[in-house]
Amino acid sequence: TIARSFSQELADIFRLDEPVTDEKLDQRKQNVQSQTSELEALERRIREMEERLKNNNVNKQAATQPAAAAGDAAPALSKEAQEKARSRPGTARQNQPHAPSSANMPPTPTASEDGDRDQA
Repeated sequence: TIARSFSQELADIFRLDEPVTDEKLDQRKQNVQSQTSELEALERRIREMEERLKNNNVNKQAATQPAAAAGDAAPALSKEAQEKARSRPGTARQNQPHAPSSANMPPTPTASEDGDRDQA
């Protein structure tokens, strides 16, 4: 009985009772090959995109460097001209007073300071 149970355990572990047919094996190989080819295609697309990004970054840096050099050589605009160039009319933030901090607030009234109780 020990030999039979051991034999049964081995059969369960290695699936000896269910032999894998050549058809199933071929199907699994085809699945693996198709997934491998899909993976390779995706990796190739990723590499192409990375190259395009690198080229775009290099082109942007090359385009901004001469513009920055030209900007340094150009005469400086007055402060008022810079302000006008920076914001569109009607979109600038209006100067608003800041909310008072707790140090600038009056003390909170206590029960003895509350004058509304006597009038009710």
